[in-house]
Amino acid sequence: MRVTQGSSHLDSRTVLVKAIGAPVTLANWAMQQGTPADQRGPLDAPAGDGVCNLLKFAYGVAPMTKWPSSGRTMGEIAQGTGDNRHLALSFIRNSAAQGIVLELEVSTDLQTWVVVPSTLAVVFPNGPGSDIVRLRETAPLGSASRRFARLAVRLVP
Repeated sequence: MRVTQGSSHLDSRTVLVKAIGAPVTLANWAMQQGTPADQRGPLDAPAGDGVCNLLKFAYGVAPMTKWPSSGRTMGEIAQGTGDNRHLALSFIRNSAAQGIVLELEVSTDLQTWVVVPSTLAVVFPNGPGSDIVRLRETAPLGSASRRFARLAVRLVP
């Protein structure tokens, strides 16, 4: 906003105005009130909790909000067709987030991680701008004795 009187003017601070449910980029999301200008990058953690902006953006947590101690992602064995079972992660997703990719990574030893083909489905609409979703491995578990899963969030190039 600019206020002008004669040849003088005064500008207010910049604010982001977004319609509920409209797509938003990481750059615009990071401009939320209170986020320092030098802490708006994807890997910055302005709240001091060690959780980067990119991850908070994907989950719909404001940059300056401390990361909750539990309950963000739940690993599960999801039922497929017939007797098939699939490794899956369920979590709250920022449905307005634009310019990111959510991928399922799997490991048998917690050291080597591989992106596996997966499907993302809305389990339940969680209100304006967020959904509870399930990211499920496409291939059935089969006889795998030990598998670990994690969510990978990447910027679209």
